[in-house]
Amino acid sequence: MRNTAENGFTTLGPVGGAGGRPFPEQLVPDKSRVSEIVIHCCDYVDGIQLVYKTPSNKKNSFPLVGGEGGERHVFTLKQGEYLLAVSGRAGWYLDCIQFHTNMRSSPVYGGQGGQPFYMKVEKDFEIRGLAGRAECYVDSLGLLAKPRFSMEGKKPKKPAKSKPKAAAKPTSATPAASKATGAKSPPTKTSKAKPKATALPKAPKNGKAVKATVPPDDLLRIKGIGPKSGEALVAAGIDSFAKLANCTQADLREALKKSGATFRAKEAAAWPAQAKALAQERVNSN
Repeated sequence: MRNTAENGFTTLGPVGGAGGRPFPEQLVPDKSRVSEIVIHCCDYVDGIQLVYKTPSNKKNSFPLVGGEGGERHVFTLKQGEYLLAVSGRAGWYLDCIQFHTNMRSSPVYGGQGGQPFYMKVEKDFEIRGLAGRAECYVDSLGLLAKPRFSMEGKKPKKPAKSKPKAAAKPTSATPAASKATGAKSPPTKTSKAKPKATALPKAPKNGKAVKATVPPDDLLRIKGIGPKSGEALVAAGIDSFAKLANCTQADLREALKKSGATFRAKEAAAWPAQAKALAQERVNSN
């Protein structure tokens, strides 16, 4: 986690792409709790919205991050439940997302594209906010975490140590019976039951702890390239403005055909020129 001490929180991530626009950091106020997470999704995560409750049980919400496309889902947190980790898949966008609390894991919301990621807070922290980039979809997502005790204004109390109970003294009849039979009475043991900790799911074997693989250039800045055609170009190795600028119509047709994306000759004819201009813009900015 990246420490942002001046604002009182730490940051995890972000994961996802470089498209969209950055949205203001959304951090749940102290002494309030995350009560719901609203997710709009289909093949990608279109939008996410945090809802929280104040100490007086009043419900408030942050503005929706992203769009309202796809189906709307609500993951409701119970009293005493808090977020510890977020997993999913990401590439150009946030493809899918799953929330993990101190009690359970949510369903997986979204599609199956992108690369796996897993972001988990440190001990005694919880996830209390969002940061990242979004427009029609959630392009990238970061998490804001704070120590759990800060929501109550005091540090958590350490559990009191329980004293072991003394073994019960044998009655007068016990040694007499032992002498008569010649058997020794078994020693009395006191056992302590250890509480079971809530286990979080392990990070995917091929997953990355914080950051997912991101293409070097955001091809979606080019008019006519959508998520599906953009992924098709990247899959064919056309993952930068410079490479796209040197492509012929035959190259583009073959790249889109392999991934099942639709090829529109009129739109694709303008892609190399736009890509060349964006590549030159990057050179000039450097």
